[in-house]
Amino acid sequence: MRDHTRAPEQLSARIAVLVDDASTLLSARRRAGRLLWRYLATGSTSGLPRGHGVRRTRKEAERVVEFLHRFAAGAIYALDPPQPPAFTGSCGAFLSPHTFLTAAHCVPEDRHLLVASGVGIGGPRLVTGRAYHPTSDLALLHTEPTKEIDPEHTGMLHTQVFTAPATGIEDGGDFACFGYPADAGAEPVGRTIRGHMQRFFNYTDRENRTYLALEMSCPAPQGLSGSLLSSPRAVTVPHAVVTGNMESYAIVDQVSEVDDNGKIYREETRRIISYGIAVLLQGERQWLLDTAADLQKTQADG
Repeated sequence: MRDHTRAPEQLSARIAVLVDDASTLLSARRRAGRLLWRYLATGSTSGLPRGHGVRRTRKEAERVVEFLHRFAAGAIYALDPPQPPAFTGSCGAFLSPHTFLTAAHCVPEDRHLLVASGVGIGGPRLVTGRAYHPTSDLALLHTEPTKEIDPEHTGMLHTQVFTAPATGIEDGGDFACFGYPADAGAEPVGRTIRGHMQRFFNYTDRENRTYLALEMSCPAPQGLSGSLLSSPRAVTVPHAVVTGNMESYAIVDQVSEVDDNGKIYREETRRIISYGIAVLLQGERQWLLDTAADLQKTQADG
């Protein structure tokens, strides 16, 4: 496990446009957060908008205040001054606002890293500790502390973290995740991706990492790797971490021709079908819990 603690002399202002800026998200939700808190305390619905994510029942309103995928998600950047920070993948706050779970291939070993996240209201934070799973495509990051957050004004954003991983699997179950897919030639954009869990199988990637994988019913766009999947029935409990894509194809047209020498030529038109791949966390649960605790202890002792 490598520990990169030397802060860069200057962080590029371009960070602000590389992600959905957390302060902008906060200002947009600040009034709604205060109204939700008043509703939870008094039951008053005065001023609550309809059809904009605010639920009518107290139980559902509590769920909205307690957890939002976009605030628990983060974007990882590698530093290589004087070049601008380079986006490497998505992540999710795991067990604490200072610990982030992601895919190992999103964490270059020889670079200083930043994490920009909704739970980091003070801005992007330097990664001060990291750990890589020995066989799977998983990594944990620990960052410098974030500012304290006042729940009265921000809707409990300090609770925007994923809990311990699920202990079971949901065959065919629905999932949702929030990450930062990057369009070709453009900056990453925060997006919510939804689908269902199609199957589970043993998977070996190009780096020879082997793990029990979940196949998603939709593709995983570039940049979504590292984001955490959870079930709508328990949104804070992660089931898997997105790691890439698996491609299949369907033949949509086929033409056979015979030339003058009697040789047969066959032309096919194929439609490529991509399915997202994610590493299941059920079997890695103990490693994740132990390693997250070790990272936090190391940072506290340091």
